[in-house]
Amino acid sequence: MALFREGDLEGARQGFSGFLDEFPNSNLSPNARFWLGESYFGKKDFQKAIDAYDKVEVDYPSSEKVPSALLKKGYAYLAMKDKKRASSAFKQVVTLYPRSVEAGKASDKLAQLKEGR
Repeated sequence: MALFREGDLEGARQGFSGFLDEFPNSNLSPNARFWLGESYFGKKDFQKAIDAYDKVEVDYPSSEKVPSALLKKGYAYLAMKDKKRASSAFKQVVTLYPRSVEAGKASDKLAQLKEGR
């Protein structure tokens, strides 16, 4: 985490990957997977970020990180100019996690997409 905060995205990515290789079943694994996605997102490697966010949802479906991963997946699709997939990810957050902070952010993004921004 320290490397990520310091802006060393490559070092952070290696650290998160190493942690996941060594401790795949740790209760911290969903967080490591999410932050691995964040390190890819920060490097503008949006497809790898999406893949990491997807693995949070698939590998740790009951994790508290799933709404954040879905939201960030939507942002990554937006960055790739794929509004249809972005919209789908945002709708998933709103539908599955309606009371979450992420649902509010997703709802705002959906409204912006409808307005054509």
